[in-house]
Amino acid sequence: MVTYPYEWKELSFKKTINSVPFNIYLKQPRISGEFIVVQQGDSPIAGYANGSPYRDYKKVVLFGDHTLSLYKPSTPFFVATDGIRILSCKENIDRDYLYYFLQKYKPESEGYKRHFSILLRMDVFLPELSEQQAIASALSDFDEHIDNLSELIEKKKGIRDAALEDLVSGRTRLDGFNGEWEEKSFKDLGDILTGLTYSPDNIRPSGKLVIRSSNVQDDRLSFEDNVFVDRTCVISEDIKKGDIILCVRNGSASLIGKSAYANSDLDATFGAFMSNFRCKNHDSSGFVYYFTKSVMFKKFVKQILGATINQITKTDLKRVTLKIPVDIEEQQAITQVLTAMDEEIESLKIEKEKMIQIKEGAMDDLLIGRVRLKV
Repeated sequence: MVTYPYEWKELSFKKTINSVPFNIYLKQPRISGEFIVVQQGDSPIAGYANGSPYRDYKKVVLFGDHTLSLYKPSTPFFVATDGIRILSCKENIDRDYLYYFLQKYKPESEGYKRHFSILLRMDVFLPELSEQQAIASALSDFDEHIDNLSELIEKKKGIRDAALEDLVSGRTRLDGFNGEWEEKSFKDLGDILTGLTYSPDNIRPSGKLVIRSSNVQDDRLSFEDNVFVDRTCVISEDIKKGDIILCVRNGSASLIGKSAYANSDLDATFGAFMSNFRCKNHDSSGFVYYFTKSVMFKKFVKQILGATINQITKTDLKRVTLKIPVDIEEQQAITQVLTAMDEEIESLKIEKEKMIQIKEGAMDDLLIGRVRLKV
Protein backbone atom coordinates (compact mmCIF):
# COMPACT_ATOMS: atom_id res chain seq x y z
CA MET A 1 0.00 0.00 0.00
CA VAL A 2 1.33 3.43 -0.97
CA THR A 3 1.69 5.99 1.82
CA TYR A 4 1.65 9.59 0.63
CA PRO A 5 3.00 12.56 2.60
CA TYR A 6 0.38 13.69 5.12
CA GLU A 7 0.13 17.20 3.64
CA TRP A 8 -0.76 15.97 0.14
CA LYS A 9 -4.46 16.36 -0.61
CA GLU A 10 -6.56 13.44 -1.82
CA LEU A 11 -9.03 14.47 -4.51
CA SER A 12 -11.14 12.72 -7.11
CA PHE A 13 -10.03 13.36 -10.68
CA LYS A 14 -13.29 15.08 -11.51
CA LYS A 15 -12.28 17.84 -9.07
CA THR A 16 -8.98 18.47 -10.86
CA ILE A 17 -9.85 18.46 -14.57
CA ASN A 18 -12.51 19.47 -17.05
CA SER A 19 -13.17 17.89 -20.42
CA VAL A 20 -13.26 20.84 -22.80
CA PRO A 21 -15.74 20.70 -25.70
CA PHE A 22 -14.18 21.37 -29.10
CA ASN A 23 -16.35 20.17 -31.92
CA ILE A 24 -14.15 20.88 -34.93
CA TYR A 25 -13.02 17.41 -36.06
CA LEU A 26 -10.70 16.98 -39.02
CA LYS A 27 -10.74 13.32 -40.03
CA GLN A 28 -8.88 14.02 -43.27
CA PRO A 29 -6.06 16.46 -42.47
CA ARG A 30 -3.69 17.81 -45.11
CA ILE A 31 0.02 17.20 -45.52
CA SER A 32 0.68 20.89 -44.87
CA GLY A 33 -0.97 23.71 -42.96
CA GLU A 34 -0.45 26.18 -40.15
CA PHE A 35 -1.69 23.98 -37.30
CA ILE A 36 -1.26 20.34 -36.28
CA VAL A 37 -4.12 17.85 -36.23
CA VAL A 38 -3.82 15.42 -33.31
CA GLN A 39 -5.08 11.85 -33.34
CA GLN A 40 -5.08 8.96 -30.87
CA GLY A 41 -2.26 6.43 -30.80
CA ASP A 42 1.53 6.29 -30.89
CA SER A 43 1.78 8.71 -33.85
CA PRO A 44 -0.11 11.74 -32.55
CA ILE A 45 0.33 14.08 -35.52
CA ALA A 46 -2.22 13.05 -38.15
CA GLY A 47 -1.47 16.01 -40.42
CA TYR A 48 -2.04 19.75 -40.66
CA ALA A 49 -4.81 22.25 -41.29
CA ASN A 50 -5.64 25.93 -41.44
CA GLY A 51 -8.51 27.66 -39.72
CA SER A 52 -9.51 28.25 -36.10
CA PRO A 53 -7.69 25.76 -33.83
CA TYR A 54 -7.88 25.24 -30.08
CA ARG A 55 -5.52 27.94 -28.83
CA ASP A 56 -5.30 27.54 -25.04
CA TYR A 57 -2.84 24.68 -25.50
CA LYS A 58 -0.59 25.45 -22.52
CA LYS A 59 -3.29 24.44 -20.06
CA VAL A 60 -4.38 21.10 -21.52
CA VAL A 61 -3.39 17.46 -21.95
CA LEU A 62 -4.89 15.42 -24.78
CA PHE A 63 -6.18 12.01 -23.74
CA GLY A 64 -7.04 9.21 -26.18
CA ASP A 65 -10.36 7.99 -24.87
CA HIS A 66 -10.05 4.63 -26.66
CA THR A 67 -6.28 4.13 -26.82
CA LEU A 68 -5.17 5.80 -23.55
CA SER A 69 -2.59 7.78 -25.53
CA LEU A 70 -1.33 11.07 -24.08
CA TYR A 71 -0.12 14.19 -25.82
CA LYS A 72 1.10 17.47 -24.35
CA PRO A 73 0.59 20.11 -27.06
CA SER A 74 3.14 22.87 -27.52
CA THR A 75 1.21 24.77 -30.21
CA PRO A 76 -2.44 25.46 -31.09
CA PHE A 77 -4.08 22.35 -32.55
CA PHE A 78 -7.07 20.63 -34.09
CA VAL A 79 -8.26 17.13 -33.15
CA ALA A 80 -9.02 14.38 -35.64
CA THR A 81 -12.02 12.81 -33.85
CA ASP A 82 -14.14 13.06 -30.72
CA GLY A 83 -12.03 10.21 -29.31
CA ILE A 84 -9.50 12.85 -28.24
CA ARG A 85 -10.45 14.33 -24.86
CA ILE A 86 -9.07 17.80 -24.16
CA LEU A 87 -8.33 17.78 -20.43
CA SER A 88 -8.12 21.26 -18.94
CA CYS A 89 -6.56 21.65 -15.51
CA LYS A 90 -8.34 23.34 -12.65
CA GLU A 91 -6.43 25.70 -10.36
CA ASN A 92 -5.25 22.93 -8.02
CA ILE A 93 -3.20 20.96 -10.55
CA ASP A 94 -0.32 21.87 -12.85
CA ARG A 95 -0.71 20.86 -16.51
CA ASP A 96 2.72 19.20 -16.77
CA TYR A 97 2.23 17.39 -13.45
CA LEU A 98 -1.07 16.03 -14.76
CA TYR A 99 0.67 14.77 -17.88
CA TYR A 100 3.28 12.83 -15.91
CA PHE A 101 0.73 11.57 -13.40
CA LEU A 102 -1.35 10.12 -16.24
CA GLN A 103 1.76 8.57 -17.80
CA LYS A 104 2.22 6.62 -14.59
CA TYR A 105 -1.32 6.02 -13.38
CA LYS A 106 -3.68 6.10 -16.36
CA PRO A 107 -6.33 3.34 -16.32
CA GLU A 108 -5.61 -0.14 -17.63
CA SER A 109 -6.87 -0.65 -21.16
CA GLU A 110 -10.23 -2.39 -21.42
CA GLY A 111 -10.11 -2.68 -25.20
CA TYR A 112 -11.68 -0.31 -27.68
CA LYS A 113 -14.03 1.45 -25.27
CA ARG A 114 -14.27 4.86 -23.66
CA HIS A 115 -11.90 5.18 -20.70
CA PHE A 116 -12.58 8.77 -19.64
CA SER A 117 -15.36 7.70 -17.26
CA ILE A 118 -12.89 5.32 -15.57
CA LEU A 119 -10.41 8.17 -15.25
CA LEU A 120 -12.98 10.34 -13.48
CA ARG A 121 -13.49 7.65 -10.83
CA MET A 122 -9.80 7.66 -9.93
CA ASP A 123 -8.34 9.53 -6.96
CA VAL A 124 -5.20 11.62 -7.02
CA PHE A 125 -2.92 12.80 -4.19
CA LEU A 126 -1.64 16.30 -4.88
CA PRO A 127 1.24 18.21 -3.30
CA GLU A 128 1.22 21.98 -3.29
CA LEU A 129 1.30 23.58 -6.73
CA SER A 130 4.94 24.66 -6.35
CA GLU A 131 6.03 21.08 -5.63
CA GLN A 132 3.97 19.80 -8.56
CA GLN A 133 5.81 22.23 -10.82
CA ALA A 134 9.20 21.16 -9.42
CA ILE A 135 8.37 17.48 -10.01
CA ALA A 136 7.16 18.18 -13.55
CA SER A 137 10.28 20.22 -14.29
CA ALA A 138 12.56 17.39 -13.12
CA LEU A 139 10.73 14.82 -15.23
CA SER A 140 10.70 17.20 -18.18
CA ASP A 141 14.50 17.33 -18.03
CA PHE A 142 14.57 13.55 -18.46
CA ASP A 143 12.21 13.82 -21.44
CA GLU A 144 14.37 16.48 -23.04
CA HIS A 145 17.45 14.27 -22.78
CA ILE A 146 15.51 11.27 -24.15
CA ASP A 147 14.19 13.36 -27.04
CA ASN A 148 17.71 14.61 -27.81
CA LEU A 149 18.94 11.02 -27.90
CA SER A 150 16.07 10.06 -30.20
CA GLU A 151 16.96 12.88 -32.59
CA LEU A 152 20.64 11.92 -32.51
CA ILE A 153 19.80 8.29 -33.22
CA GLU A 154 17.69 9.28 -36.24
CA LYS A 155 20.47 11.57 -37.47
CA LYS A 156 23.05 8.79 -37.14
CA LYS A 157 20.72 6.38 -38.95
CA GLY A 158 20.40 8.85 -41.80
CA ILE A 159 24.19 9.15 -42.07
CA ARG A 160 24.55 5.36 -41.92
CA ASP A 161 21.88 4.82 -44.59
CA ALA A 162 23.51 7.32 -46.95
CA ALA A 163 26.94 5.74 -46.40
CA LEU A 164 25.47 2.28 -46.97
CA GLU A 165 23.98 3.25 -50.34
CA ASP A 166 27.23 4.87 -51.47
CA LEU A 167 29.54 2.08 -50.29
CA VAL A 168 27.62 -1.03 -51.41
CA SER A 169 26.97 0.50 -54.82
CA GLY A 170 30.60 1.53 -55.33
CA ARG A 171 29.68 5.21 -55.80
CA THR A 172 32.08 5.97 -52.95
CA ARG A 173 35.33 4.04 -52.62
CA LEU A 174 37.31 3.76 -49.42
CA ASP A 175 40.88 5.05 -49.41
CA GLY A 176 43.37 2.52 -50.67
CA PHE A 177 40.96 0.56 -52.86
CA ASN A 178 40.58 0.95 -56.60
CA GLY A 179 40.13 -2.63 -57.80
CA GLU A 180 37.42 -4.07 -60.03
CA TRP A 181 33.92 -5.00 -58.99
CA GLU A 182 32.10 -7.93 -60.57
CA GLU A 183 28.44 -8.82 -60.96
CA LYS A 184 27.31 -11.87 -59.01
CA SER A 185 23.98 -13.49 -58.26
CA PHE A 186 22.90 -14.83 -54.90
CA LYS A 187 23.13 -18.26 -56.55
CA ASP A 188 26.82 -17.60 -57.27
CA LEU A 189 27.56 -16.26 -53.80
CA GLY A 190 25.89 -18.76 -51.51
CA ASP A 191 23.16 -21.20 -50.59
CA ILE A 192 19.55 -20.39 -49.73
CA LEU A 193 18.35 -22.64 -46.92
CA THR A 194 14.67 -23.44 -46.41
CA GLY A 195 13.01 -22.94 -43.03
CA LEU A 196 11.23 -25.37 -40.72
CA THR A 197 7.55 -26.18 -41.10
CA TYR A 198 6.03 -27.13 -37.76
CA SER A 199 2.59 -27.52 -36.23
CA PRO A 200 1.16 -26.20 -32.95
CA ASP A 201 1.58 -29.71 -31.55
CA ASN A 202 5.36 -29.33 -31.92
CA ILE A 203 5.56 -26.20 -29.73
CA ARG A 204 7.17 -26.66 -26.32
CA PRO A 205 8.02 -24.37 -23.36
CA SER A 206 11.68 -25.01 -24.21
CA GLY A 207 13.58 -26.83 -26.91
CA LYS A 208 14.83 -25.62 -30.28
CA LEU A 209 14.32 -21.89 -30.84
CA VAL A 210 12.61 -21.05 -34.13
CA ILE A 211 13.49 -17.64 -35.54
CA ARG A 212 10.45 -15.91 -37.07
CA SER A 213 9.84 -12.44 -38.51
CA SER A 214 9.04 -11.11 -35.03
CA ASN A 215 12.59 -12.03 -34.00
CA VAL A 216 14.01 -9.58 -36.54
CA GLN A 217 13.75 -6.13 -34.98
CA ASP A 218 15.69 -2.99 -35.90
CA ASP A 219 18.02 -4.96 -38.23
CA ARG A 220 19.00 -7.30 -35.41
CA LEU A 221 17.95 -10.66 -34.02
CA SER A 222 15.70 -10.13 -31.01
CA PHE A 223 14.92 -12.86 -28.48
CA GLU A 224 11.93 -11.37 -26.67
CA ASP A 225 9.11 -13.08 -28.61
CA ASN A 226 10.30 -16.66 -28.83
CA VAL A 227 8.77 -19.95 -29.98
CA PHE A 228 10.39 -23.28 -29.14
CA VAL A 229 9.67 -26.65 -30.71
CA ASP A 230 10.44 -30.25 -29.88
CA ARG A 231 13.97 -30.92 -31.07
CA THR A 232 12.93 -34.23 -32.61
CA CYS A 233 10.84 -32.47 -35.27
CA VAL A 234 13.68 -30.23 -36.47
CA ILE A 235 15.11 -31.17 -39.86
CA SER A 236 16.36 -27.71 -40.92
CA GLU A 237 19.88 -26.52 -40.17
CA ASP A 238 20.94 -24.46 -37.17
CA ILE A 239 21.84 -20.82 -37.70
CA LYS A 240 25.58 -20.25 -37.97
CA LYS A 241 27.76 -17.19 -37.59
CA GLY A 242 27.57 -15.09 -40.76
CA ASP A 243 24.14 -16.34 -41.82
CA ILE A 244 21.72 -13.74 -43.18
CA ILE A 245 18.16 -14.36 -42.01
CA LEU A 246 15.50 -13.00 -44.37
CA CYS A 247 11.74 -12.69 -44.05
CA VAL A 248 10.39 -14.11 -47.31
CA ARG A 249 6.68 -14.57 -46.57
CA ASN A 250 4.32 -12.57 -44.37
CA GLY A 251 0.82 -11.17 -44.23
CA SER A 252 2.36 -7.71 -44.28
CA ALA A 253 4.17 -6.85 -47.52
CA SER A 254 6.26 -4.25 -45.69
CA LEU A 255 8.04 -7.02 -43.75
CA ILE A 256 9.14 -8.98 -46.80
CA GLY A 257 12.90 -8.71 -47.27
CA LYS A 258 13.78 -7.48 -43.79
CA SER A 259 16.96 -9.14 -42.60
CA ALA A 260 19.29 -9.74 -39.68
CA TYR A 261 22.88 -10.92 -39.41
CA ALA A 262 23.93 -13.77 -37.12
CA ASN A 263 26.98 -12.62 -35.16
CA SER A 264 27.51 -16.09 -33.67
CA ASP A 265 26.41 -19.71 -33.95
CA LEU A 266 22.93 -20.17 -32.45
CA ASP A 267 21.10 -23.12 -30.98
CA ALA A 268 18.22 -22.10 -33.21
CA THR A 269 16.67 -22.78 -36.58
CA PHE A 270 14.27 -20.62 -38.60
CA GLY A 271 10.64 -20.89 -39.61
CA ALA A 272 9.17 -21.65 -43.02
CA PHE A 273 8.32 -17.98 -43.62
CA MET A 274 12.03 -17.17 -43.36
CA SER A 275 15.07 -18.03 -45.47
CA ASN A 276 18.70 -18.30 -44.47
CA PHE A 277 21.32 -17.08 -46.94
CA ARG A 278 24.71 -18.63 -46.24
CA CYS A 279 27.69 -17.29 -48.19
CA LYS A 280 30.10 -19.78 -49.68
CA ASN A 281 32.90 -17.43 -48.64
CA HIS A 282 32.23 -16.39 -45.06
CA ASP A 283 34.31 -13.23 -45.55
CA SER A 284 31.68 -11.93 -48.02
CA SER A 285 28.73 -12.34 -45.65
CA GLY A 286 28.94 -8.86 -44.10
CA PHE A 287 28.94 -7.12 -47.48
CA VAL A 288 26.02 -9.20 -48.73
CA TYR A 289 24.10 -8.49 -45.52
CA TYR A 290 24.48 -4.74 -45.99
CA PHE A 291 23.39 -5.15 -49.60
CA THR A 292 20.07 -6.55 -48.27
CA LYS A 293 19.62 -3.20 -46.49
CA SER A 294 20.12 -1.20 -49.67
CA VAL A 295 17.58 0.51 -51.91
CA MET A 296 18.73 -1.81 -54.72
CA PHE A 297 17.61 -4.91 -52.81
CA LYS A 298 14.37 -3.28 -51.68
CA LYS A 299 13.55 -2.43 -55.29
CA PHE A 300 14.09 -6.05 -56.23
CA VAL A 301 11.73 -7.20 -53.48
CA LYS A 302 9.09 -4.71 -54.55
CA GLN A 303 9.28 -5.90 -58.16
CA ILE A 304 8.89 -9.54 -57.16
CA LEU A 305 5.95 -9.20 -54.77
CA GLY A 306 2.69 -10.24 -56.37
CA ALA A 307 -0.62 -8.47 -56.04
CA THR A 308 -2.07 -11.13 -53.74
CA ILE A 309 0.81 -13.20 -52.35
CA ASN A 310 3.36 -11.51 -50.11
CA GLN A 311 6.38 -13.71 -50.68
CA ILE A 312 9.70 -14.07 -52.43
CA THR A 313 10.66 -17.61 -53.35
CA LYS A 314 13.97 -19.43 -53.28
CA THR A 315 14.06 -19.12 -57.07
CA ASP A 316 13.48 -15.37 -56.79
CA LEU A 317 16.37 -14.98 -54.36
CA LYS A 318 18.73 -16.93 -56.57
CA ARG A 319 18.16 -14.35 -59.31
CA VAL A 320 19.15 -11.38 -57.15
CA THR A 321 22.25 -9.77 -58.63
CA LEU A 322 24.69 -7.28 -57.17
CA LYS A 323 28.09 -5.83 -57.93
CA ILE A 324 30.68 -6.83 -55.37
CA PRO A 325 34.38 -5.97 -54.99
CA VAL A 326 36.68 -8.66 -56.30
CA ASP A 327 39.08 -7.82 -53.47
CA ILE A 328 37.80 -9.50 -50.28
CA GLU A 329 39.67 -6.91 -48.22
CA GLU A 330 37.57 -4.13 -49.76
CA GLN A 331 34.40 -6.05 -48.94
CA GLN A 332 35.56 -6.40 -45.35
CA ALA A 333 36.62 -2.76 -45.10
CA ILE A 334 33.14 -1.64 -46.22
CA THR A 335 31.58 -4.02 -43.71
CA GLN A 336 33.78 -2.66 -40.92
CA VAL A 337 32.80 0.96 -41.64
CA LEU A 338 29.08 0.19 -41.64
CA THR A 339 29.35 -2.10 -38.61
CA ALA A 340 31.06 0.68 -36.64
CA MET A 341 28.18 3.00 -37.52
CA ASP A 342 25.65 0.38 -36.40
CA GLU A 343 27.51 -0.14 -33.13
CA GLU A 344 27.43 3.60 -32.42
CA ILE A 345 23.68 3.67 -33.08
CA GLU A 346 23.16 0.64 -30.84
CA SER A 347 25.17 2.31 -28.07
CA LEU A 348 22.91 5.38 -28.27
CA LYS A 349 19.82 3.16 -28.15
CA ILE A 350 21.12 1.49 -24.99
CA GLU A 351 21.79 4.90 -23.44
CA LYS A 352 18.27 6.01 -24.34
CA GLU A 353 16.74 2.87 -22.83
CA LYS A 354 18.72 3.38 -19.62
CA MET A 355 17.52 6.98 -19.42
CA ILE A 356 13.91 5.84 -19.87
CA GLN A 357 14.35 3.39 -17.00
CA ILE A 358 15.90 6.07 -14.78
CA LYS A 359 12.99 8.39 -15.56
CA GLU A 360 10.49 5.66 -14.67
CA GLY A 361 12.24 5.17 -11.35
CA ALA A 362 12.15 8.91 -10.72
CA MET A 363 8.42 8.96 -11.49
CA ASP A 364 7.87 6.15 -8.97
CA ASP A 365 9.65 8.15 -6.27
CA LEU A 366 8.43 11.67 -7.03
CA LEU A 367 4.76 11.01 -7.74
CA ILE A 368 4.16 9.32 -4.39
CA GLY A 369 6.40 11.63 -2.35
CA ARG A 370 9.00 8.98 -1.48
CA VAL A 371 11.57 11.51 -2.70
CA ARG A 372 10.83 15.18 -2.10
CA LEU A 373 12.22 18.15 -4.01
CA LYS A 374 13.16 21.43 -2.41
CA VAL A 375 10.87 24.26 -3.52
